[in-house]
Amino acid sequence: MRYVVVTVADGEAGVFNKKLSAEAFEKFKVKSSKLPAHITLKAPFETEEPIEVLEEAIEKYIKDKKAIPYEIKGFEHFDNRVIYMNVIENKGMRDFHKGFVKAIKEVNYISFGSHEGENAIFHVTVSSKKVSFVFDEMWQWINQFNCNYNVLLNNISIYKWQDNTWKIHKRFELKE
Repeated sequence: MRYVVVTVADGEAGVFNKKLSAEAFEKFKVKSSKLPAHITLKAPFETEEPIEVLEEAIEKYIKDKKAIPYEIKGFEHFDNRVIYMNVIENKGMRDFHKGFVKAIKEVNYISFGSHEGENAIFHVTVSSKKVSFVFDEMWQWINQFNCNYNVLLNNISIYKWQDNTWKIHKRFELKE
């Protein structure tokens, strides 16, 4: 089975991201993820081993963790391939993420690539497919929007690839 681990950006930021991604698709025919607005904590991975091992590692890690506030301000991009809502990293997020990576590395089917784990750049993708063909026009268009949100990192969510889309497998809530 194929899984991904994210923190869903709930609230106004998530609604804005969904609307903006839909408008970008209509205007430029660029696509985004089939996931809700999120920050990726562990990129998609395959395993036939029990996912409960990962679930237990997550539950153990978050049992005494509180939700962490963060800000989204403006837009950024990875070259001309991906346009995203810019997450303003803070020490609380980085420390939480570093501990999370350490906790789930103990699961034998989890490994991290060079652009994830402790090297991750926190972001909430708007569009990531076919962007290079329309990058300049889209970049000018997207920057007309006000993108300033206060968000809580209040969940860790495992999604499972099923029926050609990502479906929620399990959501773990952090204390608020």
